[in-house]
Amino acid sequence: DFALFMGKYTTYSMTTERGVKIQIHGYGLVNEKGLEEIANVSSVFLRMFEDQLGAYPFKELDIVEIPGYSPYAIYGISPASLVMLGDAGTRTVDSASKNIGTRVLPGLIAHELAHQWFGHKIWQASELDNWITESFSEYQSGIGAQYAKLDDQVARGQHVKGWRAMLDDWRSFGKWCDKDT
Repeated sequence: DFALFMGKYTTYSMTTERGVKIQIHGYGLVNEKGLEEIANVSSVFLRMFEDQLGAYPFKELDIVEIPGYSPYAIYGISPASLVMLGDAGTRTVDSASKNIGTRVLPGLIAHELAHQWFGHKIWQASELDNWITESFSEYQSGIGAQYAKLDDQVARGQHVKGWRAMLDDWRSFGKWCDKDT
């Protein structure tokens, strides 16, 4: 329902060292410090992806919190120059400022930012091959976790999902696969 998306947004804007304008749009009563932290984390991941994958394919990046988009799961979607995040990912704790340090949000942001390359700059051969863009984006988000030293935050007692935790998850998911298929 379109009415779910109408309301007051608070916006935080910044420009990266390489000239990409990032705007974070939080819905309703948000913690502006949290929006700034999301922008800073996004900037770190963009810099790393540019170093590894080439220049960001667009001049701007808007990250928008969509209330009710995915009320029971952590989801995002990444059209060209836009990342839409369900509020289950941004509102699972009292404020976005606290949530940036949770296990979920940095990995979700990294994954969706990777789709700015895998899915827009690099296309799959057919819709049946969408799994490859998802796989590359997920792997790239793990590399982003290493780059952002999220495992160091884990070691300091912060509840962040770093490379080691992501690798453990991937190995666990791999066990679900039937070796005969």
